[in-house]
Amino acid sequence: MAYPGARASKYVILFTLALGLTILFQPSVSAGTEAVSGSHQSRAPGEEHAEGASEAMKEVLEHEVVNTPYIHVAPLPKIPLPQFAPVTIAGIEIDFSITRHLVYLWIASLLTVLLMWVAARQNKKRKVPRGWGNLVESVVQFIRDEIAQPILGERYLKYMPILLSFFFLISFMNLLGLVPFGALATANVSVTGGLTVVSFFVTQIAGIRAHGPFGYLFGLVPKGIPAVLWPLMFVIELIGVVTKFFALCIRLFANMLSGGLVIGAFYGLIFGLHSLAVAPLSLAFLLFMMLLKLFISLLQAYIFTILTAFFVAIAVSHH
Repeated sequence: MAYPGARASKYVILFTLALGLTILFQPSVSAGTEAVSGSHQSRAPGEEHAEGASEAMKEVLEHEVVNTPYIHVAPLPKIPLPQFAPVTIAGIEIDFSITRHLVYLWIASLLTVLLMWVAARQNKKRKVPRGWGNLVESVVQFIRDEIAQPILGERYLKYMPILLSFFFLISFMNLLGLVPFGALATANVSVTGGLTVVSFFVTQIAGIRAHGPFGYLFGLVPKGIPAVLWPLMFVIELIGVVTKFFALCIRLFANMLSGGLVIGAFYGLIFGLHSLAVAPLSLAFLLFMMLLKLFISLLQAYIFTILTAFFVAIAVSHH
């Protein structure tokens, strides 16, 4: 199979650059639990214990979803990431500081490129794929047979690399969030926004290549619309083009963020309440949620990929 190799990996590199730029617009946010250390005054023991439990739960939840300017893997000390002064370009303040989500985005991109390259080499050497190469080939065939070919028709080969890059990159970013002390990059709206920007431009370029710039724009309005209503319908259709990609961004972000918060809440029950009594029930629910999150991680990658294929198909065949 040629798909898991260099053709797909070049798109992943472009993704990394695009997402790296978009995530810089989000200011770094620290876990913020240190700020409360100086605010303790004389309180009753019960109040101090309740506040301590609340702060511990807050710290666990923040560790799951907050984009911090450092990486913290307990029991190791915090690893600060390079921070730079914001730069103003055309009146827009851009922060080029490195954040935790950006680091895990790079890790996911690197894993995607390396593992796809390994799979391509394995499948090139063997007529019958085995092991990791066989698993990747099965996924590639699934994307081809269930998404690309039925939706895009004879054009599917042209868009296989971008669809595979979306699926594998999003899957690895989601799965890294399940690793203990890992970070869920897709719970950051800047990351999902960057993915959506790539999907948007791929779709628009596909439509323009298929129909030309004017043919694509004028083709947004269905034929047979009265001339009086044409300008209004054009504006409505143009808004619809933008809003469907906005929904694509928020769908991935909201699903992954909610899953991270739920898992963080069960962690917080154990460490925040300082009680072994809640541990068995919390661990049981945590195990269930981790398994569910594993399924959702792959499902959300699939949904993003299939919706991108649908948008491309609509753009190239709206006439």
